Amino acid sequence: EITKRIPVAATVTGLDVGEREAALQLTHDLDPTDVPLFDRGYPGRRFIGTLLARGFDLGVRMVVGDGGFPETQAFWKSGVDSAIIPVDFGEHGVHRMRFVRRRFAQRRSGRSRNRDKMVIMTTLTRRQGYRIADILDLYRMRWEVETFYRELKAEWGIEAFHARTPTGILQETYAVLTWMTLLAMLENVADQELTEQRGLQRWND
Repeated sequence: EITKRIPVAATVTGLDVGEREAALQLTHDLDPTDVPLFDRGYPGRRFIGTLLARGFDLGVRMVVGDGGFPETQAFWKSGVDSAIIPVDFGEHGVHRMRFVRRRFAQRRSGRSRNRDKMVIMTTLTRRQGYRIADILDLYRMRWEVETFYRELKAEWGIEAFHARTPTGILQETYAVLTWMTLLAMLENVADQELTEQRGLQRWND
């Protein structure tokens, strides 16, 4: 849960299980009102179509350029900041998806511009009350997932297992996740009490 940094589901798989398959397993633990957010490694028509068939709203950063959806390329070339475009998800049918562009400040010539191309495909529409800024802010918050992974690896040493059996590795993994969940819950309670006592705090208060 990116607003509170609390894990809501986890799975441990073998190397033969891809990220998309693992992510689909996790969606069985989500609430229907949750909005999964995915980075560029996840876009695939069957993957996204399966999530849509399960009734999820979602947001996905799309690949702009080689290997991306033709719909994404057409949207990028159009120059508009937001558009509703029909996307064919094969067996899951055609869905009208919203494409949103993030505009970056112009870079100096000679520097790579690949990082400056960001397109989010989502089911969240303006009619539902979601402005372009809301979509971009929501995706920006997804970065908490990356910082969470970094903490798991760098601070908690999640990949340096003491156990030598699958059962032991699972125990270590879920013990760390449980501890991080408890810490996040305590932090949120403390933040709420501080806000009630002193008002909303800035980072340098």
